Amino acid sequence: MNTKERILPLVALKERTGLRRSTIYLKVQQGQFPKTITLGLRSRGQGLPKRAVARRVMSTMRAE
Repeated sequence: MNTKERILPLVALKERTGLRRSTIYLKVQQGQFPKTITLGLRSRGQGLPKRAVARRVMSTMRAE
């Protein structure tokens, strides 16, 4: 069984949510999204845990 958490790249999160990068980082600071994870030692890319993002997006959609 694969126990590794899948990471959703920031670019993919922007596409799925329609949010801008600055809004995503603001939501991370406010605790509305999980903290970002650096994707590699030489990479400047960041991502967020896929399951946690999916839960947050779904809870937001239910609240609206």
